[in-house]
Formats: sequence, C-alpha cells, structure tokens
Amino acid sequence: MAMELKTDSRQRYTLYRGDERYLRFEPQARRQEAADAGRKYTLAAYPDIWANDVGLVARVRQFLGANFHWHDRLVAKGSDLEVVQVLHDMVRGGSVVVIAERPVSVGSAGVGAPPPVVKKSFHQLVMEGMGLSANAAWDYIDQYNAMVDRVNEIEAARKAITGNAMLNAMDDFSSDGRPVVDIDYDHDHGQGLPHAHHWTIDPFSGNLKRGPGLAMPMP
Repeated sequence: MAMELKTDSRQRYTLYRGDERYLRFEPQARRQEAADAGRKYTLAAYPDIWANDVGLVARVRQFLGANFHWHDRLVAKGSDLEVVQVLHDMVRGGSVVVIAERPVSVGSAGVGAPPPVVKKSFHQLVMEGMGLSANAAWDYIDQYNAMVDRVNEIEAARKAITGNAMLNAMDDFSSDGRPVVDIDYDHDHGQGLPHAHHWTIDPFSGNLKRGPGLAMPMP
C-alpha cells in the first residue's frame, strides 16, 4: 500500500514497497532513475528533523504497519526518531522506495493564484471509472496489458506468415481454443479463392473480431 511521505515546494514524495508497482507505465531505466533520486532525497534528510514532523511520522508508522508486519512493535511503541531511522535504513536497503510522483505547481505570489493542476494516473481513472478497489484496478490493468500483448503477438505472427505457412495458422495459434484465421473457398471478396480472414481480440471489448479477406499465396 503506497503512502504519501511528504510534500515540499517542488515535489510530492510517496512511499512504496520495493517490490510494489510504481511508475507502472514507465521504462525500467526511468523507474530506476526515480528510485535513485528518491533514495538520495530521503538519505539527505536529517532523521531528527523529520522526527519533529508529527504528520510525517504518523504516515510512516501507518505505512510500515500496513506493509511490514514484523515492525508492529516499532509502529506501536517506537519513538518518532526510531521510526524515521528505520525508514532511512529500509530506503537505503531498497525494501522501501520513495518516488517523486508529481510536481507541485507554484503560482505567483498574491491573491488569486490558480490551484495546482493534478493529472490523474491511469490507475486512478480505472478505479474511479469502474468503481474498483486499488488492487482490483491493478488486476484489471494487468489483464488489459496481457490482452494487448496477445493481440500484438497474433498480429506479428500474421505478418510473418508466408506461402504454405498461412495454411497452418490455425494449428499454430489456436491452442487456447480461439480462432486465429479461417479460410474461405466458396466466395470471393476480390482477393481470389481461397482467401483468409484473420481474427483478433478487440482490446477494449475483449471480443473476437473477424478481419477483412486477405489474398493467400498458393504453392
């Protein structure tokens, strides 16, 4: 479970477990860069200063209690300084990651400065749009991504099929019971006889969709 650590004049920093899905749609290099920056930010702070921030310590206690049950005693009875020191140790070791998730817009001084514009993540949009919990939304996104990957694999395989290999497409790609290609011998769409129709999965509805007729090279 992610938890806000603190917000300064430039960034909002969020706590994640090291094995949690943060910056999900970013490449690994960008995720590692963000984790390194968050580690540098956290370890540069003085634990005794953070320990004086009542709200920060309360959030850290809640985060540790929700994600690391073996710290229950620390969460319940540890001093504020001990809690912050443990957080520093866990960030240093990588079991906790601190991520700067979004910049805080700073308006010009004076009355009437516009509020910060907050852009919702895809995860938040799925949660709100479909009425799902955080974990259920991640599961939905996983299924969606797997479906898109499957469509891409089928399309790549279709483009790679030439000559007689097209005739074997059903055998090659229907192990899960889904049609991938069918061949018509009794009518002509302008592509000759026989011709093929490829089936793909609509990434939005999840339903199979039959494609247009395609000419088949014959032996």
